[in-house]
Amino acid sequence: MRTTSEITITPFPVANPATDLFECDDDNDGSAVFNLTSNTTDIIGLQNASTYAVKYYASQSDADNGVNITNPSAYASISNPQTIISHILNVSNESCYDAVSFNISSLASPNINLGGEATACVNKTIPITLDAGVIGSTAGLTYEWSTGAVSSTITITEPGIYTVKVTNTNGCEKLRTITVTPSDVAVINDIVMRDVASNNTVTVFASPTGNVTTTYLYSIDLPDGPYQESNIFENVPAGIHTVYVYDENGCGVVSEEISVLGIPKFFTPNADGVNDTWRVTGINAKFYNASSINIYDRYGKFLAGITPESKGWDGTYNGKPLPATDYWYVFSLDNGRIIKGHFSLIR
Repeated sequence: MRTTSEITITPFPVANPATDLFECDDDNDGSAVFNLTSNTTDIIGLQNASTYAVKYYASQSDADNGVNITNPSAYASISNPQTIISHILNVSNESCYDAVSFNISSLASPNINLGGEATACVNKTIPITLDAGVIGSTAGLTYEWSTGAVSSTITITEPGIYTVKVTNTNGCEKLRTITVTPSDVAVINDIVMRDVASNNTVTVFASPTGNVTTTYLYSIDLPDGPYQESNIFENVPAGIHTVYVYDENGCGVVSEEISVLGIPKFFTPNADGVNDTWRVTGINAKFYNASSINIYDRYGKFLAGITPESKGWDGTYNGKPLPATDYWYVFSLDNGRIIKGHFSLIR
């Protein structure tokens, strides 16, 4: 009796030489991401691609144990350089395979600060120098700015977003983005005062002229500072003052003169040169110059009328000294405000 057997001959694959791969190490940590499958076509060569498959292994040990790289198109290297083992195998019989190895190497990238910030004044032209943010050696680096410049620094005057591509001799590049925000000198919109009080307060409201986000600092009577972040001043003495608003980015200072009214609670007309007359503080030819102040006794009798330019009331009526007691006033400001109260004459 004759027996017939069918024998299947599987073509033995041949692993063609593979190309060493190089990638830029963006983080300069010794590792880069490689597309190992870029070597698949070279390894298969002229053989039927539908008959063969290529698997990649991180080490010879992994290859011996059959532990292949699961994501060869985006493989992060674990050493530098690293030898990759590749097997070309017959898809119908994976025990038939051939092996070839190649190296993958990560290349150092430029070491730079990726981001940066600066401020440009929109109210005046102030040159600002931007740099490529290189850390360490600049040897062999080339630069390409969004402005077209090819130097390591550029000088600008306008707000906007500026980029620079830094390339080293490996051909690896990094992109630095610098945001230049606009700033502007302040416009004082309003000044609100709470005066004729035990705690006089001044609140300054300021804003930029355009669509600008900036921070302003404030001072009273001190153009060179110190400046404060708060726009509220407390315990401000009565009198004429100047408010200063400073753009913290150096785009300028604006000022405005203000009057903080103060009404004394007493006076001592004894000719000693101190508090000899009763007069309101904070009025002059510029502020409330059309105002009037009338003084009365406790019975409502009109005693005197004083003007902003006068030296004040000396405590007399028709040239004769009045007794030490309380007297009343009506202060009619030229803006329609009326302040009433009383004070003491002390002898």
